[in-house]
Amino acid sequence: MARALFPDGRLEVVEPHAVDADWLPAALAAAPVVWVTADSVSMLYESLSAGAATGLVEVPARGRSRLQQGVADLMREGRVISFSAWRAGVPLQPGPPLAEADRVAGEVLRRYPEACA
Repeated sequence: MARALFPDGRLEVVEPHAVDADWLPAALAAAPVVWVTADSVSMLYESLSAGAATGLVEVPARGRSRLQQGVADLMREGRVISFSAWRAGVPLQPGPPLAEADRVAGEVLRRYPEACA
């Protein structure tokens, strides 16, 4: 189906078994735009961590969860744009890369300074 949507070759379909572990980070770092389905939260954060402009393809939600709330927060903050918003004219723009490991490490240091002394 994906190739049918992009017959001009603008879309590359890559099978997971055909690449090594370094392929995804390199591909994300080189991609100006990444589209991710809303049910793939790990890919969403991979894309944001790479600093790519990230679009979100909506899929039906199976109820409310912390992960879905996190995705909603990212949309509200403008870090990701839904496909429907993009189709309505909202531009996809890259933001600063997420630095979750740095953020969490800073929070650990703030909360538990004695453990790091």
